Amino acid sequence: MDQQIFRLNEKQDEQLNALFALFAETLQTVSERGEKEQFLVFLLQFLSFVKGRLFGGNEAAAAPVSPRQAHHVEKIAEWIRQHFREPFDLERLACDVHLSASYLSSLFRQHTGTTITEHILNRRLEEACRLLQLTRLPIDQVGKKSGFPNPAYFCRCFKKRFGMTPQQYRNKTAQGYAAVESRT
Repeated sequence: MDQQIFRLNEKQDEQLNALFALFAETLQTVSERGEKEQFLVFLLQFLSFVKGRLFGGNEAAAAPVSPRQAHHVEKIAEWIRQHFREPFDLERLACDVHLSASYLSSLFRQHTGTTITEHILNRRLEEACRLLQLTRLPIDQVGKKSGFPNPAYFCRCFKKRFGMTPQQYRNKTAQGYAAVESRT
């Protein structure tokens, strides 16, 4: 292309190519189930690279992940997939993945751009959306099955993220499904 949106210096170009190469290498070593998670980790790293290197000049913001670090981040993400419905205990996570609590927190944030608790909250909200769309469970049960400790906290988090209550979300998605069904 004649015009580029960003002009990379030689070092930035090398770092970006290393990030893409690591992503390609990682995809060859993970299961099909892990590909989505790896893509999300890569996307966060890429966005962090763009933000830190191109806009902020922050060299430490998006260091490429070593294969060992990627493995640790993958283990942490897998643990979260298995345990997000349970009350979160950083020390238990650290023990289960054989890393110190401070190291795994730092590593996860450095390579995903989010904290472990934010990631767990996001996962719980994804599950809540799925349950609201696919089941007729009462709202408090949706929150409980998604890992929220009480209905009030669930509703507060849900409304903060989506700008509507869980019941409004359920009604809106039900209307969307009804509109699609009426067209077919």
